Amino acid sequence: MMDARLKAILGAYLGWVMDGYDALLVVPILPVLGQEFFPGEYAYLGGLSTLVATLVMRPAGAVVMGYVGDKLGRRIGLLITTLGYSLTALLIAATPSYAQIGALAPAVVLALRAAQGLFLGGEWGPGTALIMEWSRWRGEVASAFAQTGYPLGVVAANLVYSAFSAAGALGGAGWRLYMATGAAAALLAFVVRSRSVESPAWRRPRANPLALLFGAKSADLAKAVVMTTGLFLVYYSTYLIYPTFLEYLKLKALAPSVMFHSTAAAAAAVFLGGALAALVGATPVFLGSL
Repeated sequence: MMDARLKAILGAYLGWVMDGYDALLVVPILPVLGQEFFPGEYAYLGGLSTLVATLVMRPAGAVVMGYVGDKLGRRIGLLITTLGYSLTALLIAATPSYAQIGALAPAVVLALRAAQGLFLGGEWGPGTALIMEWSRWRGEVASAFAQTGYPLGVVAANLVYSAFSAAGALGGAGWRLYMATGAAAALLAFVVRSRSVESPAWRRPRANPLALLFGAKSADLAKAVVMTTGLFLVYYSTYLIYPTFLEYLKLKALAPSVMFHSTAAAAAAVFLGGALAALVGATPVFLGSL
């Protein structure tokens, strides 16, 4: 039988996988979302806005669910995020098109994608804390292990997209079934998390954690936000550019393979980076990676 430590770590890790899964799940079908939910002349920008809505809300989700994780426990915070994400994924898959309900369609899908950003952003704080509090590894290695789940999720989404694309199953309403696979991934994480237990290191904080974060730690917070914003700008830009660049080179058929292998390499590099940071320090590794 799976022990409490393994259940907790697996439940938190699946959240990172789910996060990465959504990152690539939506990118290949942005044109489809634009055509479905926005008027013709705004289809391209509309599809892109569904990704932007999620990214913009992620910081808010990190703050809100980080607070929930500190006050109510890591496990409670993670149960909320997985349930919320799975419900919004299903609702997006079921949302009527612009041709059916007019201007209400883009409003609904953008609101749902924003809500997804809130829940996905909320995965990082409680999930990382739970893994680090249960893990026997040092902090750098434990946090690096957690982050390998993100590229693993990207690889999984790439495989699912390739399967749907090869079968010609994205046409018509096929994209809705494809989108609903995100809910299936989240529900798996919810089942595992519902059977896990709270970290023994967690204690109900007496002081307001937000006061500490935006007070004494505000300078550290600003530095972390700037660094991660730049990293994710490069990350998402790369994944948006890859397919277009390969199509320009008349190598569009290679896009799934390129995405798969580059992301698999990223997963290995993340863990190795954490192990190296434990040996020589985080700052040299971070600067060297730039």
